[in-house]
Amino acid sequence: MSRPSSRTAARATGVLLAVQVVFQAGLAGGTPWGRFAYGGQHEGRLPVRFRRASAVAAAVYAVTAIVVVSEAGPDRLRRPPLGGLAAFTAFGTGLNGISRSRGEQLLWTPYCAVTAVLAWRARPTAHGTRATSVITGGR
Repeated sequence: MSRPSSRTAARATGVLLAVQVVFQAGLAGGTPWGRFAYGGQHEGRLPVRFRRASAVAAAVYAVTAIVVVSEAGPDRLRRPPLGGLAAFTAFGTGLNGISRSRGEQLLWTPYCAVTAVLAWRARPTAHGTRATSVITGGR
């Protein structure tokens, strides 16, 4: 199986972030998915402070998805945030993997891992830089 292009990876990352927007917005709205979030410490509907945090998270994920999918800005400025997103979701993979919530472990660990890989792959190539250019003077 071949690796996806950075454009395909960016679109897939955007879709996964949109799923996260829906999930976080659902939590913020009171959907009883508490066992899949925040360590699974609330079986049903989250307390107000967690619902507020989910509302903020939904907004952040929405903006991030739009930025990733739009491919706005020069490549050199897009690489670091996509690398940061990959690192953030890789960190989330670890946190969900050690969560006390079996739901988080089963759902969000693989989700975050796939998102991390796709976000990393979505980074545009560094145009004009090659390892040989330093050694051979650009040849």
